[in-house]
Amino acid sequence: MVGRKEIGGATAILAAAVAWWGLTGKRAMRNELPSFLLCETEGRRPCSRWDPLRWLPDFYEPLGQGAKRLVDEARTPVIIHVGACDFKSDTREYQPLIEAVVRHAGSPVRLVLVEPEELFQEGLRKKHEELGLSEDDVTVIQAAMNEECDDVKVQYGFNLKIVEDFIPEEDGILRHYIATAMLSWRSFSWQKLTDTITGLSTKKQFATGEGSAENWGYFHTTMVPAIRRIYEAGNWTEYIQEVEVPCLNASGLLEKAGLRAADIIMLTIDAEGYDIPIMKSFIGSPDFSPTLVRWEGSLEDFTAGAVLRFFQSQGYFVGRSQQSHSRDVLAYKGPSV
Repeated sequence: MVGRKEIGGATAILAAAVAWWGLTGKRAMRNELPSFLLCETEGRRPCSRWDPLRWLPDFYEPLGQGAKRLVDEARTPVIIHVGACDFKSDTREYQPLIEAVVRHAGSPVRLVLVEPEELFQEGLRKKHEELGLSEDDVTVIQAAMNEECDDVKVQYGFNLKIVEDFIPEEDGILRHYIATAMLSWRSFSWQKLTDTITGLSTKKQFATGEGSAENWGYFHTTMVPAIRRIYEAGNWTEYIQEVEVPCLNASGLLEKAGLRAADIIMLTIDAEGYDIPIMKSFIGSPDFSPTLVRWEGSLEDFTAGAVLRFFQSQGYFVGRSQQSHSRDVLAYKGPSV
């Protein structure tokens, strides 16, 4: 890929820049959105004909370089994942990423997992075993997050009796996955919670799964139809309950975890519609400059303007994922990959 080849001369360098980021007239694509698409297909199979395409492994080396700089300064590089849920599908993604970063840095990284659901806590505390990290390298914080949040707050979630009432007992696997999904769909907003079920049940892309990564096949073929049956029953909102959870903003999280914003090399936020408020609290932290940032959302989201302007003003390239089950926005700062 361009950026990994040694190209001499000003003309060649300009050509490389055009091929990688694309120039439109005198306007760099850095100022246009998206700057790139991130494919989540396996085996690096293109997910779109749109160029430039990138895969998550393309960012391993820059993340490792960022980690190495911190290690050289006797600091510990940190990866934060807000909204960890049970972290089972994420573990598959993080295993090679953490391995590559540790290899480049020559030292372990610290992984901070933030998740409010009590039932996920024990499993999260054991994740170091699968990720090649020591127990001390993984910090689990039981909390929800928001832009202004420093106390116990009320979230809306589903009572798991909904699974018992709608999913047959003999279908244990489906029950497990639906229950896990239901536990993860927690929100400060009753409306956002109901929008999740409504969207999964009525939007075409969830029924077809077109363009999704392979590991989402079961979700589209089996889970979505089950969720649609719950939705069509008409009484599913009766299972919504209020749950009190501890709540933190970015500064509160950094204080509780005992780390600095400058030590973060990668940040992922998956917070059921509250990604932008949480991101706003992070970008307000002094010296916040990770190599890679991801959040669930859309470039067209009018609430994201301040966040997008911040990353572009700091020299980040802003892209999005190419998948149908959800959209992720990414901000990357580093050498071309």
